[in-house]
Amino acid sequence: MIEVLLAGIGAGALDRWLGDRSRIDPLPWYRDWIDSIEQRFNGGQFYQGLSALALAVLPVLFVVLLARWVAYQLGIMAGFGFDVLALFLCMRIDWLHQSAGNIGHLLKRGRLLDAQAEVRSFSGRSVTRKDEKTIAEAAIEAVLCKTNTLVVAPLFWFGVLGPVGSVMQLLVNVANHRWQGREDRFGQFGLATRHAYCVLNWVPARISVICYAVVGSFSDAIHGWRDTRSYWCNNEEVLANSGFAAMQLERSSHVAEEQHDDEQDHEHRQFARAGHVRRAVAIAWRAVLFLGLMMLIIGISSWLNL
Repeated sequence: MIEVLLAGIGAGALDRWLGDRSRIDPLPWYRDWIDSIEQRFNGGQFYQGLSALALAVLPVLFVVLLARWVAYQLGIMAGFGFDVLALFLCMRIDWLHQSAGNIGHLLKRGRLLDAQAEVRSFSGRSVTRKDEKTIAEAAIEAVLCKTNTLVVAPLFWFGVLGPVGSVMQLLVNVANHRWQGREDRFGQFGLATRHAYCVLNWVPARISVICYAVVGSFSDAIHGWRDTRSYWCNNEEVLANSGFAAMQLERSSHVAEEQHDDEQDHEHRQFARAGHVRRAVAIAWRAVLFLGLMMLIIGISSWLNL
């Protein structure tokens, strides 16, 4: 666990130091590659999507595994450096912070159209309504979900399978983003990727929810988790509901569903506004720091054989 924490600190420091990684980011190449795979394999069938996912992920994981073996043959420091580099490529802490900060700044200045475009770029989803509340809610939801997929999940899978695990999680996330939705084009093709995405993020999402609960309003966050619709692939909804509740914010999409509830349960909450976007970033940072603290305690306990 100490090794995971040290690698995470190293990756975070590298992310902060380099900032703009456009010159070294391999994801544009990978997106082009999986788009070409989709064009060749997509016949709208589940088994075709499963074959395409295997082709998109397994060769890269083999290269990562081979490169890590070579790095450790060169020495322990070279191997650890490779681990840090691989984890760095899977984590986007500085980008998450900067993007959310820009959205909050644009909302405060009343530039709703620019904020709407920034949210679309940040979350990958369109915001139909052009009002402050809707845009702020979409930005907060993106912060809560991306803290999981860009920080917590890479660390979790790094701890389970090393850099192969964190890279696997990243590749599946990218493929899911490219192949989800648009049933007229993909049909059942993207279903295998969606299932893989849900499986890889199921445990990290629950870890993120617990962290949000600890650093926010614990009882509200657990209540939001409990009230989420019960189906296995509900990671984003669990994260959003619990995160909003931890911040004691109401999601406008749930107001109609909860009109029958006691109004006293929600009288202390409010709807999202521009300033709450930075609050979401703050709670995400505190959640990551709490997770790091827990990793440190577990690592020291294991080292001391407690």
